[in-house]
Amino acid sequence: MTRTRAAAANDLVLVDEFDRVLGYDNRKDVVRARARGRGVYAIITRRAKSSSGDGDDVEILVTKRSETKDAYPGRYCVCTSGACERAEGGAYDATMQREIIEELGEAFAASCAIAPMLFRFAYEDKVMRIFGAAYEVTCSGEATPAFAD
Repeated sequence: MTRTRAAAANDLVLVDEFDRVLGYDNRKDVVRARARGRGVYAIITRRAKSSSGDGDDVEILVTKRSETKDAYPGRYCVCTSGACERAEGGAYDATMQREIIEELGEAFAASCAIAPMLFRFAYEDKVMRIFGAAYEVTCSGEATPAFAD
């Protein structure tokens, strides 16, 4: 069975122990093999006028993962995250931009500014092996996130 070009575009990037791109594979096989990939993680904050009038309050967005997620279904997270895909060439920055729109909705994402990547890190547990990139995303306005996890 031949995979479509669209399906191949959603393949996840595979990297070596130095975060060099080795190739791409479909999500199902990457997760099953616990292959090393790339992902992005963002702490999302929103500034709002303080009810006391003495400055701004800062809210940190907390999300609940979908029950259908491969890793940690139904758990609460203080960061929004996503896997790097072939469509972005496995690039961290492009993946972060896509994830903010995908997970929070276009209207909310339009009020957000993504700071340059803060740092990269290696992470491994019983579920995944990943190189991650950390970001801070600051949002403004009264738009409500339209979660699509």
